[in-house]
Amino acid sequence: MSLKKISLFLFILFIFIEIASFIASKNKLLLFNSTPGYLEFKSLYNATDWRTEEEAWGAWHKKNFSTRHKKKCFDVYYETNDIGARSDFSFNNLKSDNNLVLLGDSFAEGVGVSSKYTLAGLLNNRYKTTLNFGSGGNFGPLQSLIIYRDLAKKFLHNEVVF
Repeated sequence: MSLKKISLFLFILFIFIEIASFIASKNKLLLFNSTPGYLEFKSLYNATDWRTEEEAWGAWHKKNFSTRHKKKCFDVYYETNDIGARSDFSFNNLKSDNNLVLLGDSFAEGVGVSSKYTLAGLLNNRYKTTLNFGSGGNFGPLQSLIIYRDLAKKFLHNEVVF
């Protein structure tokens, strides 16, 4: 066999393998073919139906919404109020300023935890009314500052926990 024929054969084989791997990848047939979590939010939480990116601070929740979030290690329902915060009461009806604003990421929000066991839920039972402005999903200190400036500071409170 000549060098030209071997080169042509290897080139055609290479093209065939590339096409086959492309087809297998698009049909998710490869074991290592998983989308990174930061590109596919649903893979992180599997409860994206209640999330939006419409506010100035980014990640937030739909207003007056409830959904179920089920994974191997938990099965919880999330509920939001009339401003989209994870809460079963409206922050608009507060009578006193003896309230605490809770800011933060998924830990503050309580991803994977029933409402009564979130930090806001525990503080509500033992301390004072807690307004949960936590949000999971690529949410950091800058978003917390923006959500406080644009939303949380409008509600009666005398303490902030970050």
